[in-house]
Amino acid sequence: MSTVMEAKAIIDQVPHLDGVYPNRLPDAAADDTTSTVVLLTEAQGDTPDEYGGDKATRFTRTVAINIFYGLSKTDDASAVERAVFDAFEGAGWGETYSAPHTYDPTTGQYTKVFQFTNQKER
Repeated sequence: MSTVMEAKAIIDQVPHLDGVYPNRLPDAAADDTTSTVVLLTEAQGDTPDEYGGDKATRFTRTVAINIFYGLSKTDDASAVERAVFDAFEGAGWGETYSAPHTYDPTTGQYTKVFQFTNQKER
């Protein structure tokens, strides 16, 4: 299973999300500013970080999580983000990057970007 699809399986458990999309947002999701959606992308490909017998035995991989909050939502962004953090931490992933909140200049949506990393044995 790809890194992005493994991350999708984790984040699919998080409440208050209307859609989780691997690799690209469909046009309908990108145009819908009323829903809270997540775009998952690979932030760093599988990078070998441990070797044995001249072969890579463990890889580090990183996924980027882009949250676009629906304009009509009243959910507390902090609660959603804590739930995302808890889900990934519970699955053995560690947060490596957390950007400040921004507003999308086109849609006006409140946004947040995280990156989580974990190691996978060969």
